[in-house]
Amino acid sequence: EELEGERELIVMFRDSVVNLKQANKSIIRRYRKKIAALESANKELFQQNEELVAQNQGLNQQIDSANVYIGNQIKRIDTLSQLNSDLTDKVTVGAILKVNSVNVIAMRKRNNGDLRETSRARNTDVLRVSFTIDENLLAESGSKKIFIQVVNPGGGVVKNSGVSTLNDEVTEVSYTDILDVDYINEKLEVITVIDVERKEINKGVY
Repeated sequence: EELEGERELIVMFRDSVVNLKQANKSIIRRYRKKIAALESANKELFQQNEELVAQNQGLNQQIDSANVYIGNQIKRIDTLSQLNSDLTDKVTVGAILKVNSVNVIAMRKRNNGDLRETSRARNTDVLRVSFTIDENLLAESGSKKIFIQVVNPGGGVVKNSGVSTLNDEVTEVSYTDILDVDYINEKLEVITVIDVERKEINKGVY
């Protein structure tokens, strides 16, 4: 009976071992399939990563090229802006109207209203001022205000009629007379007469 019992135990153990081997083989096959699938997926991911790295390098090169291009364009724009500013300044300066051939004649007014030239300060009733505005194609055509300043031998302004601010918006100057002219970019002769008080006119150069 004991031998029979031992024999049964041996058979049971043998069957357990056989079943365990078969179970282990099944598990091993299943895990081998999973490992193979993981290795295949990993290989595919690795290939995709290499492609992404190559694409990223290409994009970085494109970004570098774009940055260089943008930098060059910014420099070009800055240069053009400076040139435009310089040109604007030159045009502004070039558009200034220039006056020459200025002449002032002292005149006395006769009883009938006629004006006659005089060389005597005490007889001066009117100052006849004439000048020429030069041709300037850069200047804007249209109505222009002309401020005339007549300075006496002492440096004072004859018949101070008001104060005007220059283009710098800071300097103020007194003027003797103001008039409007229609300028069409051509040479323009201007003549005006300014009434003065005889007592204010002294001998000397004006």
